[in-house]
Amino acid sequence: MTFARRFRYYLIGVSLGFLIVFFIFRGKGFSWLPGNRVLIALQESTLYTTPLQDCLLDCYGISKNDVFDLIDSGTVNFKKSNPKGEQKEYLVESDKYSISFIQLNDTAARLNQVTGLFEKDCDCPVSQAQEQVIFTQPDQRIFDRLSALKFEYTKQARCQFECLALPTTTLDNLVGQGKIEHKLSLPRRSPNPLFCVVLQSINGEVAFMVEQGKEKARVLQVLRVRRLPEQGTVLENACACE
Repeated sequence: MTFARRFRYYLIGVSLGFLIVFFIFRGKGFSWLPGNRVLIALQESTLYTTPLQDCLLDCYGISKNDVFDLIDSGTVNFKKSNPKGEQKEYLVESDKYSISFIQLNDTAARLNQVTGLFEKDCDCPVSQAQEQVIFTQPDQRIFDRLSALKFEYTKQARCQFECLALPTTTLDNLVGQGKIEHKLSLPRRSPNPLFCVVLQSINGEVAFMVEQGKEKARVLQVLRVRRLPEQGTVLENACACE
């Protein structure tokens, strides 16, 4: 067999291999790549921040939305990261700013160093790096994703909806007028995040427990909201629905 013929067979084999890889990973992304594995770990972690990081973000004009965009599509700079430390730290970059994240454990990470395209002299005292607070997604970011999905009710949720005598236009107002109750949501739940969306109705506040899927958003339950001085926000099933 001549070299040209062998080379032609080689090219055919490589092409078939690329086609197989394309169809296997189409729509899934190359999650096995080291950088993507880091980003996925951050996306699935509860993020924390301190007043120091909040001050730096404000100084560089970096919004919450920017931070979540970064862990969705940024680039991990392994040369400037410390993946072998007691607490792994990864620097994630975009073309405008970079943020390093400390992986506290398998389910939590904290923002650490914040740098813009040009360094600034930010008046952010290190003493502010004390109390850690959860760094939540902006409500509008969540609603943008939910509004792109088709909504459906479970049998229990539909029964509760009718029991609470909610008008049929309520669901239309859910994304536009609702508020995310972050403490009662599970944004990192796998495989489907769960959000508690609170809406003011004619009969008081009601909470919609919305599960985010790939193509649909399922309303699992519709509950009455009670605000108690000592317990905070409490959800109550006021209907005998199963």
